[in-house]
Order: sequence, then structure tokens, then C-alpha cells
Amino acid sequence: MFVAEVNGIAGTVSRDGNKVYTMFVNPQAAGRGIGRLLMRHIEALAVVDGYDHMETGAGITGHGFYQRLGYIDVRSTETEFGFNYILRRNLP
Repeated sequence: MFVAEVNGIAGTVSRDGNKVYTMFVNPQAAGRGIGRLLMRHIEALAVVDGYDHMETGAGITGHGFYQRLGYIDVRSTETEFGFNYILRRNLP
């Protein structure tokens, strides 16, 4: 897990290989690019580890965030909690 700090914990992200498992940005820190920095950090690590793409799951609230970072929909499913999107981004 990686942590971004700006006057306390601003965000966290974790990965396993090329899969994003958790991503959180403190609502008070939203809109400052912290999520983007965290994602780019783990993407760079994935490239070093030899992966050519990243994958993540997202609900409706996070879907647009990942799309703005260049992730594209691979598939979606409807669950009892709402839509779940699986997104992928090719890495350089």
C-alpha cells in the first residue's frame, strides 16, 4: 500500500501485480491530483515488473476517474450494490 500525505493522509492505493485493489482519496483532498499521482506511481512500478497493462474494478462513483486516466471499459456487471466496471489501461 502506498500513502499520499498532505496535512495527514490524503490518499492510498494498493496493487498486486497489474491489478489495482484499493484506491482511496480523502474527500477533503479530492480534485488536487492525488489520485492521479498514486495511480501513476503504481503503474510505473507495474512497468518495472514487466506488465503491459493495469486493470481495476470501479463502481459508478469511480468510473469517470479511471476513464479520465485513460482506462477503458472491458466489461461491466450489475450487482446488488450497483454496476461494477472492469477497466484496463495499456502501459507504455
